[in-house]
Amino acid sequence: MTLQQLRYVTAVAGTGTISHAVQQFYISQPSLTNAIRELEQEVGLALSKTASFVVSRTLLEYLRSSRQQKDAPQIK
Repeated sequence: MTLQQLRYVTAVAGTGTISHAVQQFYISQPSLTNAIRELEQEVGLALSKTASFVVSRTLLEYLRSSRQQKDAPQIK
């Protein structure tokens, strides 16, 4: 898990779409999608069949709850 992957998830969750999120980072849509898929695989969530913003919000909530359980640094 990288900080950049977390930034991508946060951006998709915040903007509601991958299209808007890629504009913030000046990257291609496939690059962002692949980074999120890799993160999903790492944390064991297979959510790629749902809408991207739902995936990101669900994944972000999962990571936040995991952070609270592990007392890790806060994700904003």
